[in-house]
Parts: sequence; structure tokens; C-alpha cells
Amino acid sequence: MTLRDKVVFITGAARGIGAGLARETAARGARVVLTGVETGELEARANELGKPHIVVPCDVTDPAALEAAAQTAVEEFGGIDVVVANAGIATYGTVEKGDAAAWLRTVDVNLHGVYHTARATLPSLLARKGYFCGIASVASYIPMPGSSSYGASKAGVESLVGALRLEVGHRGVDCGTAHPSWIDTDLVRESDADLPAFRERRASMPWPLGVTTDLDTCVRMITDGIEARRHRIHVPRSAGAIYWLRSLLGRLAASRRALREAGEGVAQMEADIEKLGRAASARTHEINQGSAGS
Repeated sequence: MTLRDKVVFITGAARGIGAGLARETAARGARVVLTGVETGELEARANELGKPHIVVPCDVTDPAALEAAAQTAVEEFGGIDVVVANAGIATYGTVEKGDAAAWLRTVDVNLHGVYHTARATLPSLLARKGYFCGIASVASYIPMPGSSSYGASKAGVESLVGALRLEVGHRGVDCGTAHPSWIDTDLVRESDADLPAFRERRASMPWPLGVTTDLDTCVRMITDGIEARRHRIHVPRSAGAIYWLRSLLGRLAASRRALREAGEGVAQMEADIEKLGRAASARTHEINQGSAGS
């Protein structure tokens, strides 16, 4: 599949991987629908791209707003060929001491948002035999202490999109998941800056778990995967080894040594979060507070 003249609907397109995918797909000739909650950032991205790309502000946790956004895309361009369910957040905290509302909000955005996005856009994807891509993570495969909400939501995305593929694949719609490792984005940089324990744990991870990929390389690889209508896209490619070794890595993570090391890191992370006074980056915290009040 070539993206030339295709309509690409991207959630969470204001920054990071979403914004990068908007640029890359537009450069390959697609007409892009940029959606998200950071309207000013979305407008800035659309101004960079120029016409005919459009901005449709919407919160992926609001099914009605997503349906309206999908309808706007259909009215503007005649249909939707590719959907990238990218909108996602990361919050901090252990199950025992973390902010329960922040935990649930992460799952609501990262997992329920993918479900709502699929529901809203499937009619057009079915009509055009299109492609649906859910942005998951290598966190789908490996649990990480202090990030259970992120890992659980991304594992859910993997399972959800896999089921969707079986439900609609015979009707011409291909579905896949992208599994980036550490990508040089605001989300990763903010976590590094906020939590010394997180930064130290990430730096100590062995290959390929500790590899950080630049954003341009990431979006090129995901866009290549979209054009190939792949079922699974790993960034970097070495992250695919984690998928095949997930059972072994899971057993290693449950070893006595791993539990002892994790315990030391968890205590430091809980202290970092208590000192920080919030369960997410300042930017995500502000967005979540606004969403809670709307």
C-alpha cells in the first residue's frame, strides 16, 4: 500500500510519535487528520504541514467526540484509509502507593481510547479495506515496577488489536500494533527528568531493553510498517527479540535476584514520586486535571 492520496487519521498528533507520523505520512503524499486535546500544538503541526491537512480536536476517552471527528474526516476527504491510534500517556506510581485516579486515567486513554478510536473509524475502514494501527509498546511484553498502568494498558492494546484483526481481517481490513522501545520523545524525557530512579533503571537495562531510538527513525519504521500493512512493528527491530523471549524474560523478572533489585528501585521511586508531588509529568498532570474538570 502506498500512502499517496490516502487519508490518515492520527490520534495524539500534537507531539511525539503522533506528530512525527503526521509529518512522515504527509511527506509520503497522505492527507492527514490530526486529532488530540492540545489544540494549540495541533494547529502548529498543521501549519507546518500546510494544506490539505486538517485538525479536529478531540479526547479519545469521549466516544461521541471521536465519532464526530471521524465524521468530519469523512465529510472533508470522503473516507479514512489508515487509522493510527496513538494517543497515550504515562503516569508514575506503584500499585500500593500510587494515585488510583491517575492509574485509571492511563488505562482510559491508552486502552479505552484505542477501543473508542476503532469503533468510530471502522465503518470507513471497512468501506475502504483500510489499515488500523494501535501504538502499543515493548512494555506490552515486559512488566516494569512503578509503571503497571502503562504496561497493562499497552498489553491490552496488543490483545485488543489482535482480536480486531481476527474480527475484520476477512473483510479486508488489516490491523497491526507498533511496539516502540525507548523513543526520544517528551514522554521519555519528562520521565527521566522527574524520576532519578526511573532514569537510573533505564540506563542500566541490558541490550536490547536499554536501546533508545531517535524520533525520525521511529516514525519512518512505523510508517514503513503501515505501508506494508504489517501485523507487528518493532522499533528498533532488535525489540522483536523481546517478543520472542518474553516468556524467558518474564521468568527472569520473577527470580529472587530480580525481585531484590526491583525492591531497592521501587523504594527509591516511591520516594521520588512523593517528593515530586504528582503522578505524571507536569504537562500530563495539567491535561489530566483539565479533563477531570470537563
